[in-house]
Amino acid sequence: MLNELLGGTIVESGSNANGSYIKFSNGTMICYNKLNLTNITFAESGNLYACDYTTAIPFPIQFIDTPIVTINTQSSADYYFCWVYATRCNKTSINQITLMRTVQRSNVSVPIGYIAIGRWKA
Repeated sequence: MLNELLGGTIVESGSNANGSYIKFSNGTMICYNKLNLTNITFAESGNLYACDYTTAIPFPIQFIDTPIVTINTQSSADYYFCWVYATRCNKTSINQITLMRTVQRSNVSVPIGYIAIGRWKA
């Protein structure tokens, strides 16, 4: 079913230390991973607390152009976020993630997951 939605068949899939990927015959590629961002400290930003995480998160395989990236995180008493999004990406990595929340915390780990969709061939 996913093959039909994406307009092609899976031609390759794999994983490495940087996550997993799926390549489709029509040139679409999906990369995804779950990881923990560490040593996060939130600073006051208006009525919220914000952090710009700037340690590069490499994709498991390179895209031919910058992909569309979505990021999520769990919400709980310790991890309630208003916004989590990739603010700087390129074809090899996510280079900055902005996290905003309603409570200040220092030196915490934040579990995230991402999905990147782009092209592996023209």
